[in-house]
Amino acid sequence: MKKINIKNGLSASIIALMVLTPAFAFAKENENNRENNRNVVKTSSEVRISNSSENESDEDDGDKENSSNNSSANSSSKKEDKDDNENSNKEHDKANLGMCLKTLRGMTIADILSLNLANTTKLSEICFGKVATTTDTTSDVTAPVINTTITEASTSTIKVTVATNEASKVKVFYSTSAIDSTSSTSHVESVGFLTTTVLTLTNLTPNTTYNLVVEVKDQSGNTKTGNNFTAKTTALLTPAPVISNVTASTGSTTIGLSWLTSQLATSKVFVSTTSPVDTSTTSTSFIENLSLVTNHVLTIPGLVANTIYNMVIQSKDAIGNIVNSIEFHVATTPAV
Repeated sequence: MKKINIKNGLSASIIALMVLTPAFAFAKENENNRENNRNVVKTSSEVRISNSSENESDEDDGDKENSSNNSSANSSSKKEDKDDNENSNKEHDKANLGMCLKTLRGMTIADILSLNLANTTKLSEICFGKVATTTDTTSDVTAPVINTTITEASTSTIKVTVATNEASKVKVFYSTSAIDSTSSTSHVESVGFLTTTVLTLTNLTPNTTYNLVVEVKDQSGNTKTGNNFTAKTTALLTPAPVISNVTASTGSTTIGLSWLTSQLATSKVFVSTTSPVDTSTTSTSFIENLSLVTNHVLTIPGLVANTIYNMVIQSKDAIGNIVNSIEFHVATTPAV
């Protein structure tokens, strides 16, 4: 996995030096080339002047004087052309350097820290007209590692915190059923690439278990999908139902019960010949109706005549709040 650890202004300075060093070298090379050209022009001029003097040695003094004047004029003209070229090159270099400094001044530290090969070569072109020769031959083919996944839940939200070992974008898929494929599953996702991302699922149902799957993708496009895990929203903070107006009607083998609750709730009665009645175990007999109502009626069949039964009424509302009545006793009538 490729990692680039750059810190504060020192890193920015290092990057700037990396960008400008080949460019300054190129500028120096241009200056050396221009110096060499000046030497070549000077040498060529001396050779031509020497040859001209030898050829004209047999001519009369008037011709020598004219030739000398012409040679001096040509040399002066070439010197002026050379000076003009040097001045033009200097002005060009000044303009490039000015543009370079203006570009650097317009860059923030974040801009410099984010330099890659493309804008490094572009900056080199702006500064000195030469493309930097540095190439990045590394290739990131390793998917991010999902280090931690932590959930926090409320009655209608689940907050998911995802930490990865490199900057990544994050998606969190969620469903009340098992997630076999993420293609059509509801999800939330992050905007930027971070090593720690917090996403919140909203508009969820209270007291409900959700299946979650995290998917992360780094800046090179490598993707990693985590395993399915679950998180549950909390129940609404509302009062449990209140049981009232309990009445019983008896027969030799049946007992009928009715009662009221302060809100919609289920109906359940635990029945035992021993006391206390244990409502926490499945071994205790019970009868129930899961319909949500406020007026409750249940009939307990198959009882023994002339026997005392211990009972506890239980009702549960829509969000899971449970209320139990106090234990009470009802006796069946003697057999006829």
